[in-house]
Amino acid sequence: MMIVDGKTGAVVGDIPDTPGVHGAGIATRAGHGFTTNGGNSTVTMFDLKTLAVIRQIKVEQGGLDGIMYDEPDDKIILTNHSRPIGTLTAIDPKSGDIVATVELEDTAPEGAAADGKGHIFVNNESKHTMQVIDVKTWKATASWPLAPCEGPTGIAYDRATNRIFSGCNTRRRS
Repeated sequence: MMIVDGKTGAVVGDIPDTPGVHGAGIATRAGHGFTTNGGNSTVTMFDLKTLAVIRQIKVEQGGLDGIMYDEPDDKIILTNHSRPIGTLTAIDPKSGDIVATVELEDTAPEGAAADGKGHIFVNNESKHTMQVIDVKTWKATASWPLAPCEGPTGIAYDRATNRIFSGCNTRRRS
């Protein structure tokens, strides 16, 4: 994982040993960053100031893919293409401890977005659905079909309008 200065474009650091890195999550309050390493099913936790690696967190379910920081709920959220079923993993950004694992309905969960009110929304690429996760119980509480969307991946939440934007790979013709 390369770190680049946002003003100059200069490379200022490198987080080593991140095989098959898929993304990074930044928890500014905790002073930690995290990478999802699909090549060895670990999450690298590092110090945001020094860029020093703090620890490698093993995620037993494997299939690490998406990552985001849920600031209101203060959790790092992973979406995993694990088998036999996809999972969502929540990590405490201060300690790096895994605090929850949620089984999803699809082996291909992609992005996640949080509403700041205790819900995380996950796009399921193969089932063409969006699942709603309650962060108090760490359970899936709903599954919404996204037809005519197929293969939803990227996702964003707009708090001002309470809208979720789901990027589709293709759109079925009616």
